[in-house]
Amino acid sequence: MPSGEEHLGASAPHCAKFYAARVAQPHAVIDAAAPRDHLYRLGAHGFIFTSAGFCSTHTQRHAATLLISATGRSFELRVGTRRIHAAAAFVPPLTARSLHAVDAALVSVNVTPLHDSFAHLACIPAPSALDWGAFAPLQPSLQAAYEGRLELRDAPALFASTLQCLWAHLPVPSPRITEHLLRARELVHTRGYASLREMACEMHLSEDQTSRVVARALGIPLKSYLAWDKMLAACEWIWRHKPLTEVAHLAGYHDLAHLTRSFRRQFGAPPSYFRDRTRVYF
Repeated sequence: MPSGEEHLGASAPHCAKFYAARVAQPHAVIDAAAPRDHLYRLGAHGFIFTSAGFCSTHTQRHAATLLISATGRSFELRVGTRRIHAAAAFVPPLTARSLHAVDAALVSVNVTPLHDSFAHLACIPAPSALDWGAFAPLQPSLQAAYEGRLELRDAPALFASTLQCLWAHLPVPSPRITEHLLRARELVHTRGYASLREMACEMHLSEDQTSRVVARALGIPLKSYLAWDKMLAACEWIWRHKPLTEVAHLAGYHDLAHLTRSFRRQFGAPPSYFRDRTRVYF
């Protein structure tokens, strides 16, 4: 069994209790000196999120996620019956998991499907604990990001540096690039195709073949990619402080409840949490 990994027995309720208390706390009693979460948005290609204490249950992100403690303290990642204790870990896209990171100075680096490295990262088959020492040279920048001192203009460099450290620590063969893969990426990324049937006609393949090619080209199935694209549109409206009911309509969700469920599954908290400047600063 890899170092830092355990099998999970009975689930503990403390994570849910911690999160419920945190999001339910009235603004009037929030300690102004308490550390806030920070969100560094890097366009459609990714983002960095930091938190002094974050618990999420039953999340399944479209992004590939690199979790790092700025201080080297361990957090707990749960995937199925596995429990991973580590100060750094990688989680592939579409992995159902829970996270308990209290007093761990969490820095979460999220690589979204439009990033050039995403399909490569999606080849990593399972979550894994990483050697925190591989990221030690970045500790000053990680600490600055965690404390909210990192300038937004410096966030892309930190984002790229964490990925370089990941590749050095966890090398994965790059997927072989074929004409079909390039064509699939062009149809989705550039021309906005959203139908396997239409793409199959363009690529002169069966729908089953097209489905497999698109999943390899994008790193995730087309259905998941389109769900991420819809969530990306919702996030853009959320950051503009549109009313959440209107956001749900604009982004194509059935209603606010549908948006909230989807958002919580993606990010571990409802949209109102991330838009609350007393808790999250970006």
